[in-house]
Amino acid sequence: MSEIYDFHCHILPGIDDGSRDIEMTDAMLRAEEEQGVDHILFTPHFYAQQQSGSEFLRHRGNAFDKVKGLIDSKGYAIETRAAAETYFFKGISEAGILDDLCMHTDSAQVLFVEMPFTQWRRSMYQEVKALIEKRQFTVVLVHIERFYKFQKDKTIWDQIFSLPVIAQHNAGIYKGLMTRGLGLRTIKEHWPVILGSDAHNTTSRPCNMADGRRVIEKKLGTAALSRIDNRSRRLWTDGTIN
Repeated sequence: MSEIYDFHCHILPGIDDGSRDIEMTDAMLRAEEEQGVDHILFTPHFYAQQQSGSEFLRHRGNAFDKVKGLIDSKGYAIETRAAAETYFFKGISEAGILDDLCMHTDSAQVLFVEMPFTQWRRSMYQEVKALIEKRQFTVVLVHIERFYKFQKDKTIWDQIFSLPVIAQHNAGIYKGLMTRGLGLRTIKEHWPVILGSDAHNTTSRPCNMADGRRVIEKKLGTAALSRIDNRSRRLWTDGTIN
């Protein structure tokens, strides 16, 4: 059986608009394990304009320690790490806090960036390019399907995705016809896609990795899903997409 990676979720308790407490976190972890997920990256929101880096890191560390204790006590067979869903901001490529917001491997730092819900501009492309070339981060752009409708002019969209960035899809996009079409098209065109649940709770935004994987396999075949799994394994292991 393949290892299954959830690279985007809000399961850490009491830190953002995700899990409200450790009991909900327990239920979400149980749902992940039932769906075969055995690697989870916790990505609580980080908004540089709203909180200090030190405050965020303290809260994340406390929440992560609680969840590690829960996993040990319940015997969940899940490997976990903590990073952040970092909202794009002007000057992001120069920010010192980014190292602490990354997923760390032995050979790379992986930064998960949430782009603005607006028409993307040239300055945004330049910042993402600098994150890759100057800061040497592996950059993941999270839930890319949520930004597409804002790109009336696709020029910067095309330029950004011509960079060596990883495109993360939310598993839930495969339920909607429009978002599913975009998701399947990018996979068919061999974009470097990985998956995340973007789970926030047990009701309106639950863990749903199994549903998304099922649609990909049905529409595009086992080989397409295997490519995603292999890419996910490489990213988790050494932070690369090659």
